[in-house]
Amino acid sequence: MPEDGEKPGSRTFEIALPALIQGLDKGEREFAEQTVVSTINAEEAVVLLRSKVKPGAKIRLSLHIPRTFFLEKPLDLNLTGTISEIPAPEKGVRAKAAVRVRLDDRFSILPASV
Repeated sequence: MPEDGEKPGSRTFEIALPALIQGLDKGEREFAEQTVVSTINAEEAVVLLRSKVKPGAKIRLSLHIPRTFFLEKPLDLNLTGTISEIPAPEKGVRAKAAVRVRLDDRFSILPASV
């Protein structure tokens, strides 16, 4: 059964995949941050970011998908998307925020670089 808001046949994966996130921060400065993708499906991903970004900002996600029981060889997955939701910051706390990214339709899957 699909979870709330998911299309039939769609699956959400809750994982902790290392990722490189690149884009522009609130001050329109380029940033690159090693972080974790905590949830991903065909339409959106949730990434933990320390960089301050604004809704509507375009970012690039580069994921390394390790070899698994089902996946014979590791892969590199490159995606782009738009920041869609940022949680309200907690006063006095400088922690990573779980940012929602609406994924674009285009992506590339390549053999993992060694």
